[in-house]
Amino acid sequence: MPFDDVDEVVRMANDNPYGLGASIWSNDLAAVHRMVPRIKSGSVWVNCHSALDPALPFGGYKLSGVGR
Repeated sequence: MPFDDVDEVVRMANDNPYGLGASIWSNDLAAVHRMVPRIKSGSVWVNCHSALDPALPFGGYKLSGVGR
């Protein structure tokens, strides 16, 4: 979904009962850097999805929070 308002994007991303993974696709890296710490998700990928390093800890938020 295209976006103009970072606050609205964060609200929509967090407005669900799950929080295992999220992806942000954008050319505006300044906006992305403002969004990432505010999104309640175990992993937040930028311009990719599901890139995991098994050596790093991971888990989710809300109903996806098993193991966190």
